[in-house]
Amino acid sequence: MPADDIRDELPSRIDWPRFVTLKKRWGTSIGALLRRARDLEVMTPQTYLQGVKTISARGWRHDEPGDLGPAETPQLLDSAVRLSELTTTDIANESGWPQVKVEALFKATQDARPSLQL
Repeated sequence: MPADDIRDELPSRIDWPRFVTLKKRWGTSIGALLRRARDLEVMTPQTYLQGVKTISARGWRHDEPGDLGPAETPQLLDSAVRLSELTTTDIANESGWPQVKVEALFKATQDARPSLQL
């Protein structure tokens, strides 16, 4: 969460609906967003502490409200296999995994979301 990009989005007071929205947008926990607000001095240390206490009291350390969306998928695996010119059958034979499981793994690497290209 780059400071210049997120600073203006973070609330200075505890605003749980806003944090749930930011959680989905940035793909990170509410706890991490609270910490970032404190680190960037958008939120006072006292407000941050109250937010952390509330998260703990509500059991959100283990089960936060809001959805992060689908998990990220491995992008390099698909590229490596394409470059090696191996087929899913080759990989199944070499790994001992069932063909169906190998195909499911590669299907999971097809993610339409934007990705960082280095």
